[in-house]
Amino acid sequence: MRKIYLDYNATSPVLPEVLKEMLPFFCERFGNPSSPYSYGQEARKALEIARERCAALIGADPGEIIFTSGGSESNNFAIFASLERDPSRKEIVTSLIEHSSILSPCKKNEGRGGEVKYLPVNGEGIVDTACLEKEIGRNTALVSVMLANNEVGTIQPIGEISKISQMCGVPVHTDAVQAAGKIKIDVKKLGVELLSLASHKIYGPKGAGALYVKKGMKLSPFIYGGGQEKGLRSGTENLAAVVGFGKACELATTTMEERIKHHDKLRVRLLKELELRVKDFRINTPLAKSLKNTLSVGFAGVPSDALVVRLDLDGICVSGGSACLGLSKVSHVLKAMGVPLEYLLSSIRISLGIPTTEDEIICAADKIAGNVAEIRKCA
Repeated sequence: MRKIYLDYNATSPVLPEVLKEMLPFFCERFGNPSSPYSYGQEARKALEIARERCAALIGADPGEIIFTSGGSESNNFAIFASLERDPSRKEIVTSLIEHSSILSPCKKNEGRGGEVKYLPVNGEGIVDTACLEKEIGRNTALVSVMLANNEVGTIQPIGEISKISQMCGVPVHTDAVQAAGKIKIDVKKLGVELLSLASHKIYGPKGAGALYVKKGMKLSPFIYGGGQEKGLRSGTENLAAVVGFGKACELATTTMEERIKHHDKLRVRLLKELELRVKDFRINTPLAKSLKNTLSVGFAGVPSDALVVRLDLDGICVSGGSACLGLSKVSHVLKAMGVPLEYLLSSIRISLGIPTTEDEIICAADKIAGNVAEIRKCA
């Protein structure tokens, strides 16, 4: 059975162009970027080309890019390094709908005697900026709000959040892991000091990512050792993965408008097909204020875990929310948005990608409708 993969927000396949660029760095061009001889310098050049490509994707300077192992490391780096900048500031302000790689470090901070203030969101999943104005203060070390939500796709007003934070002298971090390659990102317009990226979300390899650190932003090292990545993240760089990440960034930069149009067209078609086939479903995603590739929908009376399993048996890959959430857990994102209980327990996330076709969308809608009907019949 040919699988129809509709979970691109969880991960994406490596594009052929990306793999082609990576392959020489496993066997032929295997030098250490820190070595002074020709093999090392060849590796260093490839590393810096990747840094330039990554920077171009978000409108940054190459010198502001620190390579990491992925989005989770970048997010942890941003949180803990910011807390170390000023020992008198022990507070993080974040939102209720962040990824676990933000929420878990925040809980760790609370366990160490620090404080975390969680900003509420409205029914569309948008952060309450008026609440930010009340919560931010002298003790705040960092404001961290994701650029686009991984479950419902909501795009946050990061520019506005940055303006409020700047007036209080507080740096801003945004987790742009899900947004990268799906909307245009300009760190200068966003006004952020820190921004996280992950390779595997933009058709690059797993095990590579980046943290944008605005010029002049002083951070303590996250990993100590040989002094790589400006001394902030020691350890020999994962060169092949970083090269692939750089190529994926370049492709995302040059084809972004095409990708956005493709995703938008498919999501519109998917909704049309669902409306023709299914009664009583709820759209959780704010369509006008979200990533075009993302659709969270709930089907009353249909447990999401049961639907995800049944669809998998039919060759359709979707998720119940974040890949890190797993099955049989209530989504903290939908809960924070005030989604009614009958839909809170019955929502799935469908996320579209470059390879997704209209035929796949039609087939998926048909399988979703059939399984929803069967589950409701048995209830």
